[in-house]
Amino acid sequence: MKMRLSTRISLAVSASVLAFGVTAYAASAIFPDASLNKLIEESTGKKNVTAADVARVNYVEDYDDAAKIKSLKGLEKATSLVMLSLPRNQITDVAPLKGLTKLEYLYLGSNQIADAAPLSGLSGLRSLDLSNNKVTDPAPLKSLKKLQTLNLSNNAVKDIKSLASLSELQYLYVNNNKLTDASAVAGLSKLQELNLSNNQLKSIKSLQNLKNARAVLLGGNQFSDLSAVTALGAKKSVTDSTYLWLDMKQNGLANLNGIEKMTRLEQLDVSFNKLTDISGIVKLVQAQTQYPFLTTLNLSGNKISDLSGLSQIANKINSINIKGNPVNYESPATLKLFKQIELNGGTVIGSKPVVKTSKAAALKLITVKSADKFAINSYDAMYSDIPASLSPASYIYRLDKIKPADGQAKAGTLTLKVEQALLFNTKTDKLAIWYQGGDNKWVKVGGTFDKATHSITVSLKNGGSYAVLLSK
Repeated sequence: MKMRLSTRISLAVSASVLAFGVTAYAASAIFPDASLNKLIEESTGKKNVTAADVARVNYVEDYDDAAKIKSLKGLEKATSLVMLSLPRNQITDVAPLKGLTKLEYLYLGSNQIADAAPLSGLSGLRSLDLSNNKVTDPAPLKSLKKLQTLNLSNNAVKDIKSLASLSELQYLYVNNNKLTDASAVAGLSKLQELNLSNNQLKSIKSLQNLKNARAVLLGGNQFSDLSAVTALGAKKSVTDSTYLWLDMKQNGLANLNGIEKMTRLEQLDVSFNKLTDISGIVKLVQAQTQYPFLTTLNLSGNKISDLSGLSQIANKINSINIKGNPVNYESPATLKLFKQIELNGGTVIGSKPVVKTSKAAALKLITVKSADKFAINSYDAMYSDIPASLSPASYIYRLDKIKPADGQAKAGTLTLKVEQALLFNTKTDKLAIWYQGGDNKWVKVGGTFDKATHSITVSLKNGGSYAVLLSK
């Protein structure tokens, strides 16, 4: 945003301090709110600001997070005001602004504003931020025909039908409200970003007219399919290179039918739904023969067990998240193709480690079985004292304090199962269970790696620490 600044009003960090360290803010005849008056005084360098001084002000910006402005009275005299930014205050009444027709940029987020009616006459507004307030009815804003950016997130808005007339809108944020119907946005063809996440939407009129959209966020609603957005993601022509980021997380999606038509998709988040397979994703990536390509995919928290076809798309997707799925890994070699993959690290005594890259040096243990006579604790630990002949796995799941539950030394067996997806380039014949006793020395216990079950079993006799380590 490039503008010539005639007079910039800023609340400086410094403040007048009395002998006892108390900040002295004084009201004035023009500004009865002491904090607002201080804001004007410090920027103009005048202690007694006149009405003429205020009328020349173009920009008012409050940078002080601790400001406690409650009243805007006096700003009605700022008839040349182009931009006003007073977020994080205690403003409830915006009536003093109703005659400031030169205002183009108004930022009043995180206040206590419930009534937007006084703003209805500010026909020159291009950007309006009323996020984190108490607005329930945005209807007064329908006359602001020049609005390009509108932020109403985190309010109590139930109906946005009145916004359908704001044809110049490019950025609209109405997330975290109480919407049950958002069909009004379907005709806002200039929208580039639309955030309707965390509402109560079950369906929405087709968004096919939003051909300029680059980001559409509909997560945290109650959509059961992609019918509202499939047309939106289609290319306008074979040469269309516009990309789309689509967020549909935390809905009720049971399938991704039609997603292969959304060839503009570059980022897709469908985490925490009810998906069981990725066949639609494979079709989509195969259909993307030229830019844009799907590069970021979040499938975490679904019910996907089959990753068939994953190898066909791995060379195009930069990052994929499949954590929290009952995945039957197609093959470690397939997973290795991804530049970054997040997947289940398995479970050790109820703990769930996370693997953030397919090239992880550490081996993670997935399950533990032992005789009931043994109590087992586990935690992620750094090995600083393992022999040089062993792989220096910087972080590795470690079983600690293995001891008879009744205090008596009784024999048992310990089976450690290694997560299949973490066996990239690992010589499994070099894997073995090692034991660390009270002298902190590591001793090879043994065990043969079972390729069928990806596990090693050894006899368990002594208390101490056990882990799977890799011999060089």
